[in-house]
Amino acid sequence: MAKRKPSLSSSRPALPDEKKATAFISGEENPHKERVETEKPSVQEGSATPRRSKKKLSYPWEAPDILEERKRVINLRLPEPYYVKLKYIRQKTGKVAHQVCLDAVLPAIEAEIKKIIKEEK
Repeated sequence: MAKRKPSLSSSRPALPDEKKATAFISGEENPHKERVETEKPSVQEGSATPRRSKKKLSYPWEAPDILEERKRVINLRLPEPYYVKLKYIRQKTGKVAHQVCLDAVLPAIEAEIKKIIKEEK
């Protein structure tokens, strides 16, 4: 007797809230809709063309959708001597390599940002 092959037809699994999922997929429900806009068009009385009102420029890291709790990953390619030095620091201090790098990089980023902002003014 020949074995019967399983059906390969696919059916979409049922979601707990199908309407919410559909709204999210279609873009109706978008958690990132609110963005910081540096300029908004406004219509002047008696004019059919919108004009741009000037607002204070904000920095990308000040946008409402940028969260301190959300972590982003970057790769750091170290020359081998620095990798070995980092490993040595880890062994001597007991800190994980990630924390050693964060302790060095975060203050350097802040210093560079302050320098750039100062130059812009």
